Amino acid sequence: MRGGYDFAQAERTTFNPSTTQEDIESGRGGRFSRNQPRTVNTVLEVFGNYARRLDGLKSDVDVTAGYTYEESNGDNPSFFAERLSSNLLGSNGIPGAVTQQNFFNVQESKLISTFARANYTIADRYLLTGAVRRDGSSRFGPGNQYGVFPSLGAAWRLGDEPFLKDKTPFSDLKLRYSWGVNGNQAFDNYLFVSSYTVSDARSQVQFGNNFVNTIRPSAVDPSIKWEETTQNNLGLEWGLFNNRV
Repeated sequence: MRGGYDFAQAERTTFNPSTTQEDIESGRGGRFSRNQPRTVNTVLEVFGNYARRLDGLKSDVDVTAGYTYEESNGDNPSFFAERLSSNLLGSNGIPGAVTQQNFFNVQESKLISTFARANYTIADRYLLTGAVRRDGSSRFGPGNQYGVFPSLGAAWRLGDEPFLKDKTPFSDLKLRYSWGVNGNQAFDNYLFVSSYTVSDARSQVQFGNNFVNTIRPSAVDPSIKWEETTQNNLGLEWGLFNNRV
């Protein structure tokens, strides 16, 4: 069993006085922003292994199975101000500003996995491997959260066969093949549901003599799911001069 806990917190402050060329040309009149991101990551791994030599069959069996749990929680409170009334306080504070906005961004994700792998070796020459894992991610909606990813492999130590052993310049010669399906969940959180953004002073809508903030929904894909990639590999491994080459 293994576990891990990681906590990180930071504070970032940015001040752009109204006298900079960029703010003069854009008419933004000075800007101030402050972010205080915080992230907590938790990991738990539980696994077991069984290995046995089968002398009667001149074989070896090695089986591993386990469970992993990963959770990430982050929040980022931030403040933004534009068109400052004065530059005197710099990054130490805001005397006043035409536009002031507060934001609070929360990101949460979980990944739960179960896996099993078995290796079977016959006479130290024929190697078979099979593995499967089932992963569940909170980044996908109901019905799409889980994916199953199998893999198979086989290898033949040609150099240990009697018809080749000590008859070639190779110190190691192995033919191998593998097939497997990989899953990818490297997407942003909450893509399967709509999120909403409140407009700032520069993107308001005018109704008569009044300007009103808008609330804009994001793009959404309720069918987003695990990205799967299938791979096939065929190779020949060899070594010369006691595997120095």
